[in-house]
Amino acid sequence: MRKLIFIIGLLSLILSCTRENQTIQVYTDIPEATLLLTQFNNQQCEYTAEIHHITEAVNGNNITKGDMLLSKDIHSDVYLSRMMNLNKLRESPYIQNVYPEILQSCIYEKELKLIPLSLDLPLIIFNENSYSGESKYMSWEDLSESASSFNISNDGRLTNAGFSPQWSHDFIMDYLSTVNISFQDFMENSSEIYKKKTFELSSWNIENNQGTEEIKQFNSKYRYIPDYRLIISGRIGFSFLRLSDFMLLPDSITAELSSRIFSSDNHLRPRQIISTGVFMDPPNPKGVDALIKWLLQEKNWDSYIHNIIQNRDRIFGLDGISANYRINETILSKAYPTLKGKIPYPGEFGSIPAPLPQWEKVCDELIIPHAIKVLSAAAEAKSLTEEYRKWLLLNPDPLQELP
Repeated sequence: MRKLIFIIGLLSLILSCTRENQTIQVYTDIPEATLLLTQFNNQQCEYTAEIHHITEAVNGNNITKGDMLLSKDIHSDVYLSRMMNLNKLRESPYIQNVYPEILQSCIYEKELKLIPLSLDLPLIIFNENSYSGESKYMSWEDLSESASSFNISNDGRLTNAGFSPQWSHDFIMDYLSTVNISFQDFMENSSEIYKKKTFELSSWNIENNQGTEEIKQFNSKYRYIPDYRLIISGRIGFSFLRLSDFMLLPDSITAELSSRIFSSDNHLRPRQIISTGVFMDPPNPKGVDALIKWLLQEKNWDSYIHNIIQNRDRIFGLDGISANYRINETILSKAYPTLKGKIPYPGEFGSIPAPLPQWEKVCDELIIPHAIKVLSAAAEAKSLTEEYRKWLLLNPDPLQELP
Protein backbone atom coordinates (compact mmCIF):
# COMPACT_ATOMS: atom_id res chain seq x y z
CA MET A 1 0.00 0.00 0.00
CA ARG A 2 2.80 2.41 0.94
CA LYS A 3 4.56 1.54 -2.31
CA LEU A 4 1.40 2.35 -4.29
CA ILE A 5 1.01 5.68 -2.48
CA PHE A 6 4.66 6.51 -3.20
CA ILE A 7 4.24 5.71 -6.92
CA ILE A 8 1.04 7.80 -7.13
CA GLY A 9 2.80 10.70 -5.39
CA LEU A 10 5.79 10.43 -7.71
CA LEU A 11 3.56 10.42 -10.79
CA SER A 12 1.68 13.45 -9.48
CA LEU A 13 4.96 15.31 -8.96
CA ILE A 14 6.16 14.46 -12.48
CA LEU A 15 2.86 15.54 -14.01
CA SER A 16 2.82 18.75 -11.98
CA CYS A 17 6.30 19.61 -13.28
CA THR A 18 5.46 19.20 -16.97
CA ARG A 19 6.53 22.38 -18.78
CA GLU A 20 4.82 22.06 -22.15
CA ASN A 21 4.90 25.31 -24.13
CA GLN A 22 5.79 27.29 -21.02
CA THR A 23 9.16 28.66 -22.06
CA ILE A 24 10.03 32.28 -21.25
CA GLN A 25 12.47 33.72 -23.79
CA VAL A 26 14.92 35.95 -21.87
CA TYR A 27 17.59 37.90 -23.74
CA THR A 28 20.57 39.05 -21.69
CA ASP A 29 24.17 40.23 -21.90
CA ILE A 30 24.76 39.67 -18.17
CA PRO A 31 26.73 36.45 -17.43
CA GLU A 32 25.50 36.38 -13.82
CA ALA A 33 21.91 36.19 -15.06
CA THR A 34 22.45 32.51 -15.91
CA LEU A 35 22.79 31.57 -12.24
CA LEU A 36 19.81 33.73 -11.26
CA LEU A 37 17.47 32.32 -13.91
CA THR A 38 18.64 28.76 -13.30
CA GLN A 39 17.56 29.23 -9.71
CA PHE A 40 14.11 30.32 -10.96
CA ASN A 41 13.89 27.18 -13.09
CA ASN A 42 14.86 24.96 -10.17
CA GLN A 43 12.47 26.52 -7.66
CA GLN A 44 9.24 26.01 -9.61
CA CYS A 45 7.89 23.60 -12.19
CA GLU A 46 5.49 25.54 -14.35
CA TYR A 47 7.81 27.69 -16.46
CA THR A 48 11.33 27.53 -17.88
CA ALA A 49 13.38 30.66 -18.45
CA GLU A 50 15.33 30.04 -21.64
CA ILE A 51 18.41 32.25 -21.73
CA HIS A 52 19.67 33.84 -24.95
CA HIS A 53 23.07 35.47 -24.59
CA ILE A 54 23.49 38.56 -26.73
CA THR A 55 26.23 41.10 -27.34
CA GLU A 56 23.95 44.03 -28.09
CA ALA A 57 21.14 44.90 -25.72
CA VAL A 58 18.34 45.01 -28.28
CA ASN A 59 17.87 44.12 -31.92
CA GLY A 60 14.95 43.35 -34.17
CA ASN A 61 15.04 39.64 -33.42
CA ASN A 62 14.70 40.28 -29.68
CA ILE A 63 11.76 42.61 -30.16
CA THR A 64 9.77 40.25 -32.37
CA LYS A 65 10.52 36.92 -30.67
CA GLY A 66 11.50 37.59 -27.08
CA ASP A 67 9.56 37.86 -23.85
CA MET A 68 12.01 39.77 -21.66
CA LEU A 69 15.24 41.71 -21.73
CA LEU A 70 17.71 41.72 -18.82
CA SER A 71 20.54 44.08 -19.62
CA LYS A 72 22.68 47.01 -18.49
CA ASP A 73 22.20 50.70 -19.20
CA ILE A 74 18.96 50.39 -21.16
CA HIS A 75 17.16 53.25 -19.38
CA SER A 76 17.05 55.50 -22.44
CA ASP A 77 13.95 56.50 -24.41
CA VAL A 78 14.88 54.36 -27.39
CA TYR A 79 14.55 51.23 -25.21
CA LEU A 80 11.94 52.39 -22.69
CA SER A 81 9.45 53.27 -25.42
CA ARG A 82 9.51 49.65 -26.63
CA MET A 83 8.84 48.05 -23.24
CA MET A 84 5.55 47.05 -21.64
CA ASN A 85 3.92 49.22 -18.98
CA LEU A 86 4.64 47.78 -15.51
CA ASN A 87 2.77 50.37 -13.47
CA LYS A 88 0.78 47.61 -11.73
CA LEU A 89 3.98 46.71 -9.86
CA ARG A 90 4.75 50.18 -8.49
CA GLU A 91 3.12 49.50 -5.11
CA SER A 92 5.00 46.24 -4.56
CA PRO A 93 7.40 46.18 -1.58
CA TYR A 94 10.37 45.61 -3.90
CA ILE A 95 9.67 48.67 -6.07
CA GLN A 96 8.91 50.78 -2.99
CA ASN A 97 12.44 50.09 -1.69
CA VAL A 98 14.31 50.82 -4.94
CA TYR A 99 16.53 53.92 -4.75
CA PRO A 100 14.16 56.67 -5.97
CA GLU A 101 16.67 58.23 -8.39
CA ILE A 102 17.34 54.83 -9.95
CA LEU A 103 13.63 54.10 -10.24
CA GLN A 104 13.01 57.47 -11.89
CA SER A 105 15.42 56.54 -14.68
CA CYS A 106 13.17 53.57 -15.52
CA ILE A 107 10.00 55.64 -16.04
CA TYR A 108 8.90 56.78 -19.49
CA GLU A 109 5.87 59.03 -19.98
CA LYS A 110 4.67 58.27 -16.42
CA GLU A 111 4.88 54.53 -17.00
CA LEU A 112 7.26 52.16 -15.25
CA LYS A 113 9.03 50.36 -18.09
CA LEU A 114 11.94 48.63 -16.36
CA ILE A 115 12.61 47.00 -13.00
CA PRO A 116 16.08 47.95 -11.75
CA LEU A 117 17.84 44.94 -10.26
CA SER A 118 21.42 46.01 -9.50
CA LEU A 119 23.93 48.79 -9.88
CA ASP A 120 27.68 49.20 -9.68
CA LEU A 121 29.58 52.05 -8.06
CA PRO A 122 32.94 53.73 -8.77
CA LEU A 123 35.38 53.11 -5.93
CA ILE A 124 38.70 54.73 -5.00
CA ILE A 125 41.17 52.48 -3.15
CA PHE A 126 44.21 53.62 -1.17
CA ASN A 127 46.41 52.95 1.83
CA GLU A 128 44.87 54.24 5.07
CA ASN A 129 47.85 56.58 5.53
CA SER A 130 47.19 58.33 2.20
CA TYR A 131 43.83 59.85 3.09
CA SER A 132 42.09 60.57 6.39
CA GLY A 133 38.74 62.03 5.32
CA GLU A 134 35.86 60.78 7.48
CA SER A 135 33.17 60.75 4.79
CA LYS A 136 32.41 57.42 3.11
CA TYR A 137 32.61 59.30 -0.20
CA MET A 138 35.53 60.96 -1.97
CA SER A 139 35.28 63.73 -4.57
CA TRP A 140 37.70 64.60 -7.35
CA GLU A 141 38.83 67.57 -5.26
CA ASP A 142 39.70 65.24 -2.35
CA LEU A 143 41.46 62.77 -4.65
CA SER A 144 43.45 65.36 -6.60
CA GLU A 145 44.69 67.12 -3.45
CA SER A 146 45.76 63.93 -1.70
CA ALA A 147 47.31 62.42 -4.84
CA SER A 148 49.40 65.48 -5.65
CA SER A 149 50.94 65.54 -2.17
CA PHE A 150 51.85 61.84 -2.47
CA ASN A 151 54.28 62.24 -5.38
CA ILE A 152 58.02 61.72 -4.80
CA SER A 153 60.77 62.43 -7.35
CA ASN A 154 64.39 61.34 -7.39
CA ASP A 155 66.84 63.07 -9.74
CA GLY A 156 63.89 64.52 -11.61
CA ARG A 157 62.25 61.13 -12.11
CA LEU A 158 58.88 60.20 -10.60
CA THR A 159 59.43 57.27 -8.21
CA ASN A 160 56.13 57.38 -6.30
CA ALA A 161 52.93 58.61 -7.94
CA GLY A 162 49.66 59.54 -6.30
CA PHE A 163 47.33 59.07 -9.25
CA SER A 164 47.04 59.48 -13.00
CA PRO A 165 43.74 59.73 -14.93
CA GLN A 166 45.08 57.36 -17.61
CA TRP A 167 45.27 54.56 -15.05
CA SER A 168 41.53 53.94 -15.15
CA HIS A 169 39.07 53.99 -18.02
CA ASP A 170 36.28 53.92 -15.45
CA PHE A 171 37.63 57.08 -13.85
CA ILE A 172 37.69 58.90 -17.19
CA MET A 173 34.06 58.03 -17.84
CA ASP A 174 32.99 58.91 -14.31
CA TYR A 175 34.79 62.24 -14.47
CA LEU A 176 33.20 63.10 -17.81
CA SER A 177 29.82 61.99 -16.44
CA THR A 178 29.90 64.76 -13.84
CA VAL A 179 28.58 67.05 -16.58
CA ASN A 180 24.92 67.38 -15.64
CA ILE A 181 23.45 67.02 -19.14
CA SER A 182 22.14 64.09 -21.14
CA PHE A 183 24.69 61.90 -22.88
CA GLN A 184 22.88 62.63 -26.16
CA ASP A 185 23.56 66.35 -25.75
CA PHE A 186 27.08 65.63 -24.56
CA MET A 187 27.96 63.63 -27.67
CA GLU A 188 26.17 65.80 -30.20
CA ASN A 189 27.31 69.15 -28.79
CA SER A 190 30.44 68.12 -27.00
CA SER A 191 33.08 70.37 -28.50
CA GLU A 192 33.30 72.96 -25.70
CA ILE A 193 32.13 70.79 -22.80
CA TYR A 194 34.41 67.90 -23.64
CA LYS A 195 37.40 70.15 -24.29
CA LYS A 196 36.90 71.83 -20.92
CA LYS A 197 36.69 68.54 -18.97
CA THR A 198 39.64 66.89 -20.70
CA PHE A 199 41.69 70.09 -20.43
CA GLU A 200 41.09 70.10 -16.66
CA LEU A 201 42.44 66.55 -16.36
CA SER A 202 45.32 67.13 -18.75
CA SER A 203 46.38 70.29 -16.92
CA TRP A 204 46.25 68.54 -13.55
CA ASN A 205 48.27 65.63 -14.93
CA ILE A 206 51.00 67.91 -16.30
CA GLU A 207 51.14 70.06 -13.17
CA ASN A 208 51.19 67.23 -10.62
CA ASN A 209 52.91 64.38 -12.47
CA GLN A 210 55.72 66.42 -14.04
CA GLY A 211 54.27 66.12 -17.52
CA THR A 212 52.94 63.35 -19.68
CA GLU A 213 56.35 61.87 -20.47
CA GLU A 214 57.22 61.37 -16.80
CA ILE A 215 54.01 59.51 -16.03
CA LYS A 216 54.51 57.37 -19.16
CA GLN A 217 57.92 56.29 -17.92
CA PHE A 218 56.53 55.60 -14.46
CA ASN A 219 53.73 53.50 -15.95
CA SER A 220 56.09 51.43 -18.09
CA LYS A 221 58.39 50.81 -15.15
CA TYR A 222 55.86 49.86 -12.46
CA ARG A 223 52.31 49.37 -13.67
CA TYR A 224 52.65 45.81 -14.92
CA ILE A 225 51.97 45.06 -11.23
CA PRO A 226 48.31 45.24 -10.13
CA ASP A 227 47.42 48.64 -8.68
CA TYR A 228 46.27 47.23 -5.36
CA ARG A 229 49.72 45.71 -4.80
CA LEU A 230 51.39 49.00 -5.75
CA ILE A 231 49.19 50.74 -3.18
CA ILE A 232 50.06 48.24 -0.45
CA SER A 233 53.79 48.61 -1.22
CA GLY A 234 53.50 52.41 -1.21
CA ARG A 235 54.49 52.87 -4.86
CA ILE A 236 51.21 54.57 -5.82
CA GLY A 237 48.70 56.39 -3.67
CA PHE A 238 45.28 55.82 -5.22
CA SER A 239 43.55 53.73 -7.82
CA PHE A 240 40.09 53.44 -9.26
CA LEU A 241 37.95 50.37 -9.81
CA ARG A 242 34.36 49.24 -9.65
CA LEU A 243 32.87 48.11 -6.37
CA SER A 244 32.01 44.75 -7.96
CA ASP A 245 35.72 44.20 -8.79
CA PHE A 246 36.83 45.25 -5.32
CA MET A 247 34.47 42.71 -3.75
CA LEU A 248 36.15 39.90 -5.69
CA LEU A 249 39.61 40.65 -4.30
CA PRO A 250 40.88 38.21 -1.64
CA ASP A 251 40.17 39.18 1.97
CA SER A 252 43.92 39.27 2.60
CA ILE A 253 44.15 42.12 0.06
CA THR A 254 41.06 44.13 1.02
CA ALA A 255 42.17 43.99 4.68
CA GLU A 256 45.18 46.15 3.71
CA LEU A 257 43.21 48.67 1.66
CA SER A 258 40.95 51.58 2.50
CA SER A 259 38.30 52.72 0.05
CA ARG A 260 35.73 55.42 -0.65
CA ILE A 261 32.93 55.68 -3.18
CA PHE A 262 33.67 58.34 -5.80
CA SER A 263 31.17 61.22 -5.76
CA SER A 264 30.60 64.42 -7.68
CA ASP A 265 28.72 67.51 -6.53
CA ASN A 266 27.88 65.66 -3.29
CA HIS A 267 25.97 63.02 -5.23
CA LEU A 268 26.65 59.48 -6.35
CA ARG A 269 26.44 58.29 -9.93
CA PRO A 270 26.13 54.55 -10.61
CA ARG A 271 28.68 53.10 -13.00
CA GLN A 272 26.02 50.87 -14.55
CA ILE A 273 22.41 49.87 -13.88
CA ILE A 274 21.14 46.38 -14.67
CA SER A 275 17.40 46.23 -15.27
CA THR A 276 14.80 43.91 -16.71
CA GLY A 277 11.82 44.75 -18.86
CA VAL A 278 9.10 43.04 -20.87
CA PHE A 279 8.85 43.42 -24.63
CA MET A 280 5.54 44.58 -26.06
CA ASP A 281 3.14 41.67 -26.68
CA PRO A 282 5.32 38.91 -25.20
CA PRO A 283 4.61 35.38 -26.54
CA ASN A 284 4.23 34.01 -22.99
CA PRO A 285 2.59 36.72 -20.84
CA LYS A 286 1.72 34.36 -17.96
CA GLY A 287 5.28 33.09 -17.79
CA VAL A 288 6.60 36.65 -17.83
CA ASP A 289 4.25 37.55 -14.99
CA ALA A 290 5.51 34.58 -12.96
CA LEU A 291 9.18 35.45 -13.50
CA ILE A 292 8.67 39.13 -12.69
CA LYS A 293 6.86 38.27 -9.46
CA TRP A 294 9.67 35.87 -8.56
CA LEU A 295 12.30 38.57 -9.10
CA LEU A 296 10.40 40.90 -6.77
CA GLN A 297 10.55 38.50 -3.81
CA GLU A 298 13.29 39.30 -1.32
CA LYS A 299 13.66 35.66 -0.25
CA ASN A 300 14.77 34.67 -3.75
CA TRP A 301 17.59 37.23 -3.67
CA ASP A 302 18.59 35.87 -0.27
CA SER A 303 18.83 32.39 -1.80
CA TYR A 304 20.73 33.72 -4.80
CA ILE A 305 23.39 35.38 -2.63
CA HIS A 306 23.59 32.30 -0.40
CA ASN A 307 24.17 30.08 -3.45
CA ILE A 308 26.95 32.34 -4.74
CA ILE A 309 28.79 32.22 -1.43
CA GLN A 310 28.21 28.50 -0.89
CA ASN A 311 29.45 27.61 -4.39
CA ARG A 312 32.35 30.10 -4.12
CA ASP A 313 31.36 31.54 -7.48
CA ARG A 314 33.64 34.33 -8.73
CA ILE A 315 30.83 36.84 -8.98
CA PHE A 316 29.42 39.52 -6.71
CA GLY A 317 25.66 39.92 -6.63
CA LEU A 318 24.21 40.60 -10.04
CA ASP A 319 27.47 42.37 -11.00
CA GLY A 320 26.98 44.92 -8.24
CA ILE A 321 24.90 45.80 -5.20
CA SER A 322 21.11 45.65 -5.38
CA ALA A 323 19.05 48.52 -6.74
CA ASN A 324 16.86 47.81 -3.71
CA TYR A 325 18.07 49.52 -0.54
CA ARG A 326 16.44 47.02 1.82
CA ILE A 327 18.12 44.04 0.12
CA ASN A 328 21.47 45.78 0.49
CA GLU A 329 20.89 46.40 4.17
CA THR A 330 19.32 43.08 5.16
CA ILE A 331 21.02 40.58 2.84
CA LEU A 332 24.14 41.87 1.09
CA SER A 333 25.74 43.72 3.99
CA LYS A 334 25.37 40.64 6.21
CA ALA A 335 26.72 38.27 3.55
CA TYR A 336 29.65 40.58 2.73
CA PRO A 337 31.06 42.36 5.83
CA THR A 338 33.50 44.24 3.54
CA LEU A 339 30.50 46.25 2.30
CA LYS A 340 30.26 48.05 5.63
CA GLY A 341 30.18 51.79 4.97
CA LYS A 342 29.66 51.36 1.23
CA ILE A 343 25.87 51.02 1.05
CA PRO A 344 24.31 54.25 -0.26
CA TYR A 345 21.23 55.70 1.38
CA PRO A 346 18.11 56.67 -0.59
CA GLY A 347 18.44 60.22 -1.82
CA GLU A 348 22.24 60.15 -2.19
CA PHE A 349 22.23 59.59 -5.95
CA GLY A 350 22.13 62.47 -8.35
CA SER A 351 19.97 62.55 -11.47
CA ILE A 352 20.73 59.67 -13.82
CA PRO A 353 21.40 60.79 -17.42
CA ALA A 354 19.95 58.44 -20.02
CA PRO A 355 22.75 56.53 -21.77
CA LEU A 356 22.99 56.43 -25.53
CA PRO A 357 22.09 53.24 -27.40
CA GLN A 358 25.12 50.94 -27.63
CA TRP A 359 26.55 52.97 -24.74
CA GLU A 360 29.24 50.53 -23.62
CA LYS A 361 30.45 50.18 -27.19
CA VAL A 362 30.51 53.98 -27.62
CA CYS A 363 32.63 54.31 -24.46
CA ASP A 364 35.08 51.52 -25.29
CA GLU A 365 35.56 52.27 -28.98
CA LEU A 366 35.25 56.04 -29.10
CA ILE A 367 35.15 58.14 -25.93
CA ILE A 368 37.90 56.48 -23.88
CA PRO A 369 40.48 56.16 -26.72
CA HIS A 370 39.77 59.76 -27.69
CA ALA A 371 40.16 61.01 -24.10
CA ILE A 372 43.40 59.09 -23.57
CA LYS A 373 44.81 60.60 -26.74
CA VAL A 374 43.97 64.07 -25.42
CA LEU A 375 45.41 63.33 -21.96
CA SER A 376 48.63 61.88 -23.33
CA ALA A 377 49.01 64.77 -25.79
CA ALA A 378 49.91 62.18 -28.42
CA ALA A 379 48.35 64.22 -31.19
CA GLU A 380 45.86 66.96 -31.83
CA ALA A 381 42.59 65.16 -31.23
CA LYS A 382 39.76 65.66 -33.68
CA SER A 383 36.34 66.87 -32.57
CA LEU A 384 34.58 64.18 -30.54
CA THR A 385 31.23 65.28 -31.95
CA GLU A 386 32.46 64.72 -35.50
CA GLU A 387 34.08 61.43 -34.56
CA TYR A 388 30.80 60.27 -33.02
CA ARG A 389 28.88 61.04 -36.21
CA LYS A 390 31.38 59.04 -38.24
CA TRP A 391 31.18 56.20 -35.71
CA LEU A 392 27.39 56.05 -36.04
CA LEU A 393 27.69 55.57 -39.80
CA LEU A 394 29.77 52.44 -39.18
CA ASN A 395 27.76 51.29 -36.15
CA PRO A 396 24.08 52.07 -36.79
CA ASP A 397 21.70 51.64 -33.89
CA PRO A 398 19.96 48.25 -34.33
CA LEU A 399 16.64 49.86 -33.36
CA GLN A 400 16.68 52.42 -36.12
CA GLU A 401 15.15 50.04 -38.66
CA LEU A 402 12.23 49.14 -36.41
CA PRO A 403 8.84 50.85 -36.71
